[in-house]
Amino acid sequence: MIRKGQDNFFVIENGFYQDKFHVKFDEIRRLFRKLLKKEFPLSHKIRVYTMGKYNPIEAKKIKRKEL
Repeated sequence: MIRKGQDNFFVIENGFYQDKFHVKFDEIRRLFRKLLKKEFPLSHKIRVYTMGKYNPIEAKKIKRKEL
């Protein structure tokens, strides 16, 4: 999730499905619920990473834990 303004956010879904969303602050909770059910239908826990300032080139190089 990337903050684009006071109330605007850009969410990148980069998992089994690939998608991008522009949402307002009050729509984030609904979007995350939808994405979690779609990406992790049987899971009750997820991992969240703080990546700092977003740079598209650097974001692809970050090593994430793989199970």
